[in-house]
Amino acid sequence: MFLTHAAKCGEMKENPTKKQKTLKNPEVVCSASASASSLTNTISVTTGICQLCKGEDVVPAFQKTDTHVAMLVGDGHGGSAAAETLTQNSGQILTTVLESGVDAGMQMCVRLCQFTHTGAMVILSLYSIFERKLEVISMGDASCTVYQGGEMIHEQPHHSRKNVDAGMGTCEAISGEQMTWKEKASELGIRMPSKKCGCMDPQPDGHTMSVDPRPEYFYWSSGVQIAGCSFVGHTDIARIAACKIVISRIPDRPFHVVITSDGVSDVVHPEDGLLKDHAVNAADIVAEAKKRWLTPFFNPTEQEDYNEHNNIDLKTGRSYFDINPFETMKSTSARWKTGAAFYPCKSYTKNEDGTYNVTFNDRDTRTSVPGEQMKFVEYNKGADDISALVMTVE
Repeated sequence: MFLTHAAKCGEMKENPTKKQKTLKNPEVVCSASASASSLTNTISVTTGICQLCKGEDVVPAFQKTDTHVAMLVGDGHGGSAAAETLTQNSGQILTTVLESGVDAGMQMCVRLCQFTHTGAMVILSLYSIFERKLEVISMGDASCTVYQGGEMIHEQPHHSRKNVDAGMGTCEAISGEQMTWKEKASELGIRMPSKKCGCMDPQPDGHTMSVDPRPEYFYWSSGVQIAGCSFVGHTDIARIAACKIVISRIPDRPFHVVITSDGVSDVVHPEDGLLKDHAVNAADIVAEAKKRWLTPFFNPTEQEDYNEHNNIDLKTGRSYFDINPFETMKSTSARWKTGAAFYPCKSYTKNEDGTYNVTFNDRDTRTSVPGEQMKFVEYNKGADDISALVMTVE
């Protein structure tokens, strides 16, 4: 693939009235208090995931009580072990967030993944319903944005080369004094060479993809390179501390929070109309990101260094900018009997009652297979895994 895709540290309070330029979770708990119930009924949370490439995203999760909503989104890298660990323990992590706060929840994520050789970017958020307070803590480049009245009022800063090179973010030095993320990376021995990559930079109009030639990776003496300088996992590799931001009170109007992996942010700008729409849900975001990864979507580029990647859609005759030249592979598998393992299918037909008749690769057959015993998988090596969580407050 010719393109790559891949603030304040410590507590920071924001004034949200100023515009910043800058599979359903079953663990939902509701109590019976009448006044609390009427308020929590104005809050909805949706989640969505499409493991389109390496299967390394954490399954988005949340827990909701009469007083709080806790949320988790994560994006694995270097393998799936860290992401799988977080998915398997998401209930415990979110309970910790509800009982002890986002700092304790992030510490649990770090502890759970401390011996995995893979890593994950993680965002945890806690919304206090009656106070209208939102706390967000993050490690890496998963995204969290907040929208109200059609405008973005908060964007969680990424631990990215772009932000670090620009001098964003502060954290504590070994001496106890405050230093920038860039200074902290140097103190930790994290190298930031000037080698440039063609980084995808989607624009707010939703149809323009710019390419920004800039450094993207951080390097460690062990040879590891990662597109973020903060993460969980990767055993004992040095990293910058989590970034925590507190919005002390969101104004008394409807708003929504969008938390995604970089499978979304690589193709959808945070001020894209899709995300600013108060009616948006997680399924909408996942479907749109998938479309942008897999179909002729973006307008042809006017950047001379990249116009060789402008192509013609043979179906429509429309010119477009090709961000992903790889074909999508599809596979189907089914259980050979109820409770058994899944096996690849050579072919299948769908019956009127919603069941399937399948022929396996070894030519064995099974009829009337229930839909829940079928598995349809799409894979595209040039795309990314996509996950999203949306909390909407009316």
